[in-house]
Amino acid sequence: MSGPVSYRVTVGEQEFDVTVEPTEHGLVARVGDHEQRVAWQAREAHAAALTVDERTREVLLAEAADATWVALDGHQAEARVVEARALRLAASLPRRAAQSERVELRAPMPGRVVAVRVAPGDVVERNALVAILEAMKMENELRAPRPGRVADVRVAEGDTVEHGALLVVLEPPSGE
Repeated sequence: MSGPVSYRVTVGEQEFDVTVEPTEHGLVARVGDHEQRVAWQAREAHAAALTVDERTREVLLAEAADATWVALDGHQAEARVVEARALRLAASLPRRAAQSERVELRAPMPGRVVAVRVAPGDVVERNALVAILEAMKMENELRAPRPGRVADVRVAEGDTVEHGALLVVLEPPSGE
């Protein structure tokens, strides 16, 4: 990174504009008027160390199709990070009818299916709980990224799944 880079970070329902800039003393992250020194060190495939000012925390990560699940200090959340210039470019492009496409919900990490909360034919709202996956002794709630009708459920309670395994297929609600 040669100069400052700005990002739009979405954690759950909250959005933040974050600028990261290299300095002679390391990276500095700015959120609004608040500025902190930060460092990131990958440790394993799904773990890293995040240092904010002088405090280092262990972070667990699980990649999903369009987001990352983050576990930090006992809290879990879905996070999306998009570079600000990509957002500006996307805003200038013609819109697609993204709601007319099916969505495949896949396992963000290997684990065991603790619960499946939907069945084929169910209509779900955005953020509806679809399934619960246990991984690394933590329960991860998998939620619908948009409204839809459950077209297929490929797993059952107790199943063991690999990273990327297809769990549930959503289609647009009837009438779209």
